[in-house]
Amino acid sequence: MSTLRLALLCVLAIATATAAAMGPLHEAAAKGDTQFVKDWITKKRNLDVTYDDPVRPVEGNYARTLGVTALMVAAHFGQLDVAKRLVEAGADLYVESHWPDGAHRRNAFDYAVEGKQLEVARYLWSKGGGMRLGARLPEHIGGACSPRCDERLRAQTDMALFLVGIAPDEAVLGKDIGNAVCRLALMPGGIEFLEKHFARVPRSSAHCVAYGLYDGLPIAQRSAVASWLLDHGADPNDRSARWTPLMGAAFSHDMDMVKLLLARGGDLNVRGAGGETAISLAADSCAHGANNPHLLRQVAMVEYLAGAGSDKNVYASAEARSKLGLLPRCCAQPESAEQRRICAVFGL
Repeated sequence: MSTLRLALLCVLAIATATAAAMGPLHEAAAKGDTQFVKDWITKKRNLDVTYDDPVRPVEGNYARTLGVTALMVAAHFGQLDVAKRLVEAGADLYVESHWPDGAHRRNAFDYAVEGKQLEVARYLWSKGGGMRLGARLPEHIGGACSPRCDERLRAQTDMALFLVGIAPDEAVLGKDIGNAVCRLALMPGGIEFLEKHFARVPRSSAHCVAYGLYDGLPIAQRSAVASWLLDHGADPNDRSARWTPLMGAAFSHDMDMVKLLLARGGDLNVRGAGGETAISLAADSCAHGANNPHLLRQVAMVEYLAGAGSDKNVYASAEARSKLGLLPRCCAQPESAEQRRICAVFGL
């Protein structure tokens, strides 16, 4: 028995000793006691009986994962024979555990994936109804290669391949599948994994490196990943999210990323859901104070985009001025020379 599995069984043993102890069916599922499970089924007892799993959060207070079934336990511990018996006897594949606030919902398939139990995940998927079972596929794909995917970590690489192979196309999963591929590309070994197994990445794959969650990573790393994604099918003008990757980079005043996306076909004058463009997003926040680093980056971005061909009449209409906040918030009483330079670009 592996050290990890032994440790997990110890955790379950401790949980069993608490007031929220597992029932006998859960214990049998964790240990792989197929005879006990068979007897339980023969007696026509409830296969979906639940217990509440105690979890100790960072702050030290107990919370609970509510509604854990025996099938979830079997899936987590890789007890394939137990999982098969439970499913074939009618255990509910789709019931979900959750935290007390209703978040972090997980079905048995999710438990198998997060427990890195590939054979159980394969089996449950074969018995399930597609995306009803795999609602969290993009999340799982994005994390499948943590800490890396390569030949030395076959189990993780094989799980990632399985998840990618069962994922529906981009029309079904939308930007979520692109974000998952993007996160995978940012992991050590991720690009090598994708290069080996992907002929083309989703159009929506560039958002996570262009702006947002990963914009704190070194620009050299993000640029390398963005360039590879763009080479393999990502679109700098993808509109599956509220903004295009170029618009998001402009909003972040990320000059290096903006220049990269422009060089790769980014369109400065694509409009977002609220009528905004890259230059209006770059300008549409106020920063004050002499030599304010944020304001200096902002004015540099606005002036660069203006010189690169942005439509500076974005604020010309009353409708645009009502949606975008630059005029009332920043230009009514500009407090610095830099802010006045930004407003002057638009004739405000």
